[in-house]
Amino acid sequence: MSRHLATLRDAGLVQGRREGFWIRYRIAPDLPAWAIEALDTTSAGLADQSPFSDDRDRLRNMADRPNRCATTV
Repeated sequence: MSRHLATLRDAGLVQGRREGFWIRYRIAPDLPAWAIEALDTTSAGLADQSPFSDDRDRLRNMADRPNRCATTV
């Protein structure tokens, strides 16, 4: 996973911030409109399909989950 995230970071799609032993990744805020549209369309198309919907449900039901892990879908 780290290798894949590093590739996405090198391509400018995500940004990483180190917190101790962890690196917190987020979607790069300065993506072009076409890239944001592609991510939004993909997310909407997969949101109700397994394993994505299963993962979202597990996150919603996880006890003591940090707030920064909130799901948006």
